[in-house]
Amino acid sequence: MQNEKHIEKLSSKYSFVRVSAYNKLLKSHEFKQNTVNDNFNVNYHVRTIYSCYGRTPALAVYSALKQGAPMLAIVDHSSLSATSELKKTAEKSGIAYYSGAEVTLFSESFSQKPFAAVALGIPRANVKAFNEELASYRQMKSAYMSKLSAKVNDIFKKYGIKTEMPSKIPFGGTKATMTKRRFFYILAEQIVKQYDDGQKVVDFLTNRLKIELERETISKLDDFANPLYVPDLADVLLNNLKIKTEDEKCHTVKQFLALCRKYSAIPAVVYDGTEIPQFVDKTEKAGFLSIVTRKPESAEELYNASVEKGILPLFGKVISTPRDKFDFEFDNNQLALKYNECAFAVVGHEIATAINISDGIFSEEQISKSPDILDRIKLFSRIGAKGTLLNE
Repeated sequence: MQNEKHIEKLSSKYSFVRVSAYNKLLKSHEFKQNTVNDNFNVNYHVRTIYSCYGRTPALAVYSALKQGAPMLAIVDHSSLSATSELKKTAEKSGIAYYSGAEVTLFSESFSQKPFAAVALGIPRANVKAFNEELASYRQMKSAYMSKLSAKVNDIFKKYGIKTEMPSKIPFGGTKATMTKRRFFYILAEQIVKQYDDGQKVVDFLTNRLKIELERETISKLDDFANPLYVPDLADVLLNNLKIKTEDEKCHTVKQFLALCRKYSAIPAVVYDGTEIPQFVDKTEKAGFLSIVTRKPESAEELYNASVEKGILPLFGKVISTPRDKFDFEFDNNQLALKYNECAFAVVGHEIATAINISDGIFSEEQISKSPDILDRIKLFSRIGAKGTLLNE
């Protein structure tokens, strides 16, 4: 019973309460040890309250420990505000970790549409300054979400449904970023309030909004007792409502790369599913140093093509919704070993640059010592996994 109270406090609006509850749980809980198999993926990118999702950083670390995951990354949208709490909780439990911030960029030479990029492995001494510079990214996202909100209200006003952008984002304040998923969560809450019945909600979706629902989805939305009803409805709206708006105003690739260089972060682009050779080529030309893929079917080809160009390949499963689990496995352990080694290399980059800013995995000094990206991945992976210093 006492542990249940501590678990509840992991979702407190106060960071010090969350950290205190986490420390008490750490003393009383027996967590899984060495339960992951050789195919297990260690690189999970968790969204937290600073992306307007439901998990606090402390709850994210606790969830990872319960699953026996040996490392964790918190990668919020345009925010590094979770990093302090991540450090306070992860370090005490011995779990490896790194922080990152996902942003939306635009460059006609790279893509005709805005695309996702991630700053990874930010040196821990630089997190606060980097986060302050991300404020303009958060402001651009907020402006776009306001336009989206106006469009949605135009569509839904005939149904008596109106969404309002919160004047203050819960928990995160100005250091958090309003996202599409959170916005559709707010819309889902209004739909539930309007209809107050699972069958009526399903009828509204299918007959009014003309959304084709699969049988499994209908089963979830028919059941108002479903504890994840609002998140499930939000996912349906996010994935099926096509709202036409002006393209989001974004920073350029040049600006983002300059920001990463300034603070010794690793700039990565998120793989979009296009032809891998062409994608890797334009990644190299643009100046990104890493590629993050979330597509298992292309992971092996992308790994080989990336290392050939001296680019760090990463596989990162996103944990954002309440149904997401720390359970992804690669088809074979050789591929798992390769990608997990790269993930620990990002941790090693954070550790090394915290000691000496010029000791990053892509620093001139390290490249001159080890021109082969695979040699540097092995070195920094060892640092990340064991905390080994470069001069040892």
